[in-house]
Amino acid sequence: MSHSDSHAHGTTGGAHAHPPYMKVFFFLVALTIVEVAIPFVLSSNKGLAVTLLISISVVKILTIARYFMHLKFDARVLGLVACAPLVCASIMSIALLWDN
Repeated sequence: MSHSDSHAHGTTGGAHAHPPYMKVFFFLVALTIVEVAIPFVLSSNKGLAVTLLISISVVKILTIARYFMHLKFDARVLGLVACAPLVCASIMSIALLWDN
C-alpha cells in the first residue's frame, strides 16, 4: 500500500488494533438489559420511556456500525454519512412522539 493509499483508507501505514469484540458484545448486552427494564420502571411515563428506548437504540446501532461494520477504522466522513440519517430519523420520531 502506498503512502497516498494509506491516507485514503484512514490509516498511517501500520495495521490497526483488533477491535474489542467481547467488550462491545457485553456493552450491547448491558444496554439490552436496560432496554428490557425501562418499560417496567417507567410504566407511568410512556413518553420518557420511548425517548430513552430510542436513544439507547441509537447508541446500540452506532456501536454496531462502528465496530462490526468497521467504520471506526474508516474516514470519519463515511461514518457521518452512514449515521446521519439514523440520527435525523430518531430526532424526528422523538419530536413527533412528544407532539402526540
